[in-house]
Amino acid sequence: MQGYGIFVFKSDGSVYIGDWASNQKHGNGKMISSSGEIFAGELVLGFPEGKGCIRYPNGKYFEGEFKEGNKDGPGKMTYPDSSIHEGIWQSNKKCGLGKFTDKQGTITFGIWSNDKLFAKKSKEEY
Repeated sequence: MQGYGIFVFKSDGSVYIGDWASNQKHGNGKMISSSGEIFAGELVLGFPEGKGCIRYPNGKYFEGEFKEGNKDGPGKMTYPDSSIHEGIWQSNKKCGLGKFTDKQGTITFGIWSNDKLFAKKSKEEY
C-alpha cells in the first residue's frame, strides 16, 4: 500500500486509517485496537513515533512523545479520576522530573524512576 487508506485487520478486527508507505503504516494515522484503545498521531514504519495521543478503554488519556511505539519523552497522562501526571516518560514508564496533580488539586513535584515516585522536590527545584 502507498498513500492514504483504511485497513481492517482480519486477525483481530483492529483498524488503521491513515498514511501508508511501502506497505507500512507510515505518516499520520489513527489506530483502533479490538480492545478499544485508540492511537492518533505520527507513525514510522508501523510504530508510533513523534507526537501522538492514546485513549485507553479504562478512561486514561495520554498525549505526548513516542519512540518505537512506546511513550518516550515529554508527556501528560490524565487518569479517569481527573488526576494528571506531566513529565518525562521512558519505555512507557514515568522517568525523571514530573508533576502529579491529584483529583483534589494537590500537586506533587518530584523525580520518578521506573514508574514510581523516587524523590519529592519543591516547586522551586522543579
